Amino acid sequence: MRAEPGANVSIPPDRAALAPKLLATEGAGTPEELFGLTAYRSSLLAHEVLRLAGDPAVAGFLAETPDSARFLACFLSDPDWLRAYLASGRPIKGTADGLAILREIWLAEGASPDFANYRELAAAIANQWSAGPNANALRIKRNLAKFPAKPLDRFRLFRNLDRAGRLHPMFRKLKSWELGFVVGQQWSDSALVWLNEHANLPLERYPDACWAVEYKGTSDFGDTVQGPLYLRPWSDQMNEAQNARLHGSVCGGLSTFGVTAAAAHGIPSYTVGQPGHCAMAIRFARGDWRGGFGGPDGSPHIYVWQGNIHYIDLMEAVFGDDAGLDRALLWQARSHLLRDAGRADAADAALAAAVKASPLHLDLRREEIARMKEKNLSSPQWAAYADSLLKEFGKHTHPAIDLCREIEPLFLSASDDAGKVAWFAKIHQAAARATESWAWDAAEQLLAPQAKQLTSAAARESLLREALAAHLGGNGSSFGKVLEWGVKGLVERGEGDAFGRAFAAAVAAAPNANPDPQKMKEAYGKAILAAEAARSVPAFQALSKAAAPLVPAAPSPLKLDLPPGTIVSNTAIIYASSSAWDDPLAHLGVLGESGGAIHTKDEATPSITVEIPGGVANLGGVLLVKNDGNQHRLKRVKVSRSTDGATWFPLAESADMPRQWKIEAPPGTAARWLKFEALNEKPEFCHLRNFIVTAK
Repeated sequence: MRAEPGANVSIPPDRAALAPKLLATEGAGTPEELFGLTAYRSSLLAHEVLRLAGDPAVAGFLAETPDSARFLACFLSDPDWLRAYLASGRPIKGTADGLAILREIWLAEGASPDFANYRELAAAIANQWSAGPNANALRIKRNLAKFPAKPLDRFRLFRNLDRAGRLHPMFRKLKSWELGFVVGQQWSDSALVWLNEHANLPLERYPDACWAVEYKGTSDFGDTVQGPLYLRPWSDQMNEAQNARLHGSVCGGLSTFGVTAAAAHGIPSYTVGQPGHCAMAIRFARGDWRGGFGGPDGSPHIYVWQGNIHYIDLMEAVFGDDAGLDRALLWQARSHLLRDAGRADAADAALAAAVKASPLHLDLRREEIARMKEKNLSSPQWAAYADSLLKEFGKHTHPAIDLCREIEPLFLSASDDAGKVAWFAKIHQAAARATESWAWDAAEQLLAPQAKQLTSAAARESLLREALAAHLGGNGSSFGKVLEWGVKGLVERGEGDAFGRAFAAAVAAAPNANPDPQKMKEAYGKAILAAEAARSVPAFQALSKAAAPLVPAAPSPLKLDLPPGTIVSNTAIIYASSSAWDDPLAHLGVLGESGGAIHTKDEATPSITVEIPGGVANLGGVLLVKNDGNQHRLKRVKVSRSTDGATWFPLAESADMPRQWKIEAPPGTAARWLKFEALNEKPEFCHLRNFIVTAK
């Protein structure tokens, strides 16, 4: 007889029959007391699963095969399996696809004595193939002749690897939402098996697993990796991982190889899209994602809520709270049951309890907002609610800001410019305390749309002032982007005076700021570093030139041995791997003949990078000049070039760098980024007087 885990309560697979039984228990105890009863909890979660799927989908599912009713009776009677299904990631709603996948797995493997150990795994697979972000691609691959990706095969693969002890120990502790980052990879099962056998690394090495693949964009036959012919000659002979390992690839192939290698050992991971690049992230523990090849920030390709690292962090906070999420699921299911029964007030109270149990849960918040919209709240009430979101979300303020922007029209439409600027200031204060994310653009996502809602130039200047003050007083992660917006929106449009007023007022208004000359120098220094961190050439150039009266004296004149060509670095940006004993106001001088200074911390491999706007197609060369003092610190060094900011190619290396090191580039050398690195035997400081780039 088939083992049916948790089948100790008979639950009808019919929501119309189930709802009256649940409602009949009202008054038999408090909701919390009822939640503690296995029969009630199972029935409530079962009702929620059936409600999400929809009555027509469930009816169709039951009509497909006689086994459907047997499976559903088992599944709906198992509260742990139901919980795993409901907490597996994005809600599986409006379809019975998730149930069909579970049915297939249960019919094939449900009789296994250890099947109960793999309910979370089955739920994760059901989610990834039905509602997950890669569901469409995975469904297409189910029936591919060469590299199919079938849910049952994926279940068996990880179940068998776990039985054989070939997965990382963390695998057995993962919940369904975490397992989605393992099973939802798009490479084939044969690639996963091959990587499990051939890419065995300590956990801390998986962020570097991508480098097992050669970075190579053209095959031996001259076919580009971006086209359909690159791997075709070998596609009948080997899986995707073997192909990438043997023939090379570019960033997407390298990152996918590294991510799938980790997943093949039961370690959550994801590839992540970045502008012109694909990176990767490996999860070492709950809340601990570490990047490889440029990750973990960007646009993850597996997620619960779409976004960037802020949404990954929020997912960890919400779904990582097992007890809070359990309570929220039960209260939410109860809210839906009561609402369907016409008990709106009781349903609202249950929803409020769900939000209280998991206050950062975006889906719950959006449902709460939908219910509030039905009540025609006043503008002040909406404003107070939006303000509470910014406070309650704490450091997870960017998702809260996105929620607020959904409801802003409900309380800003009748507001004047002053009222709008006051609210926008709160938004920027919240953004300034959030975790850093280069993928979150405060200028494009906040300032630009906010400015469009203002009617006067004075109001836009006030907005810039408030934004600069907020980010200057915060962690500084978005300060460079705000500065860049101000430079482009004001300075480059002939409103430099307005920009200067806004910046000076922001410095005065920022916490602990003081507009005296020394404080202004410190503020400009922080602003220039922020512009460098944001990689904003216009902001770096504008701020450096604006700070000219505060710049320290230039170094002593020096006759320079310049490489051929015209100097192009004086319109560029320069930034270092770290900053110590440094004056950012002197950085601009480094890029020209007058000279300046830039100084890193003591590091094993400190670096200084120059980015040329638009790049150069025919690099003339590079001149690097040591500082006047402590020249002995720079000995073995190298210079590399890049056209995409991610892939670097050697340009020159020296075992004993001279005072002036002139590098002449081969004809036709293209570059946009030039990076100088000191290759130290032990940590040492790195500093330069000049970093000049020429173009022919």
